[in-house]
Amino acid sequence: MNPFGRKEEMTVPIDRLVRSRRKTIALIVEGDGSLTVRAPLDMPEEAIRAFVEQHADLVRKYQQQVREKAQASLRQYQAGDTFFFLGKSYPLRLVSNQRTDLTLTTREFRLLRSALPQARQVFEGWYRAMAALIISTRLMVLAEKHGFRYKGVRISSARTRWGSCSPKGTLSFPWRLVMAPLEIIDYVIVHELVHLKIPNHSPEFWAKVEKILPDYRKRRAWLKEEWEEADALADANFLTNRGCRGRMGRTEASASGQENRPESASNDPGHLDSLGEVAYIVHECQNE
Repeated sequence: MNPFGRKEEMTVPIDRLVRSRRKTIALIVEGDGSLTVRAPLDMPEEAIRAFVEQHADLVRKYQQQVREKAQASLRQYQAGDTFFFLGKSYPLRLVSNQRTDLTLTTREFRLLRSALPQARQVFEGWYRAMAALIISTRLMVLAEKHGFRYKGVRISSARTRWGSCSPKGTLSFPWRLVMAPLEIIDYVIVHELVHLKIPNHSPEFWAKVEKILPDYRKRRAWLKEEWEEADALADANFLTNRGCRGRMGRTEASASGQENRPESASNDPGHLDSLGEVAYIVHECQNE
């Protein structure tokens, strides 16, 4: 639904408008091709609409790229496709007879041929079950060992965070996390446990994380640098498509319209508990 209620008047409709205490306006093409606009609280509607129209061609270009990439990356679940679990890659084998739809041996995933039409759901269900078992067990062990108390644990479908900590003490983790190595899972868990006592990323927070995991920087770097390989296994609907994450490049423009040099996605800082926006940030301009 167009937030301005005049979708037919815009060559590029705005699907979602988010206002906040920011000083820039950002156009974001989401993983499904929809357009999100992030704007300052006091920016007039007319100015937002004008900015969108000014960059309509670029928005449409990125929307097309997102849709083409998503279509090209849709997984067919063919024999030989690889899937990650606890940091290791396993090929898929299709079988005609086994007790359950999906099993994992020491060498491969085995999927029942009759389950192929529901393969995506079968895999997600399997990963969810493993995540519930592994994450809850590691959470209990680490919390007890380091003196943390939490209210509960939730396995989510989150695509934009590795983990989160609610004000009431419930910790949430995406089922996709079990694709990462166990030491990375432990790091994400410790990160959220420390948030129970320190709800920010201050030097005190990182000092506490380092006391528990002296090599946390190495584990944190893995999330930033190595997850791309594991992430590449999935289609746009099954796991966040790496090609539709982060920034293609951002151009910032002042109110006068002068554009600065685009920055590459690799220069985007990022941080632990963000998987990256499922979006392309197309343009940002100063609202002065």
